[in-house]
Amino acid sequence: MTRAVEQVRLDATTISGHHLISEEGLFQFGHSKDDPNLPQVKLMMGMIDPLGIPLVTEVVSREQAR
Repeated sequence: MTRAVEQVRLDATTISGHHLISEEGLFQFGHSKDDPNLPQVKLMMGMIDPLGIPLVTEVVSREQAR
């Protein structure tokens, strides 16, 4: 039996680390609450609530994330 999804939760986080930076690379510098000296990516995830099953993810370089 198929059940309709009634609620989706969105959560965003940044991931930083010691990575090489290149113009076309995914890890870039951007505003950081943790360490502005480390490049980051931003991860956005949509999950079906209340099950917590991932529905969709998007990863963008940090200088693009708003």
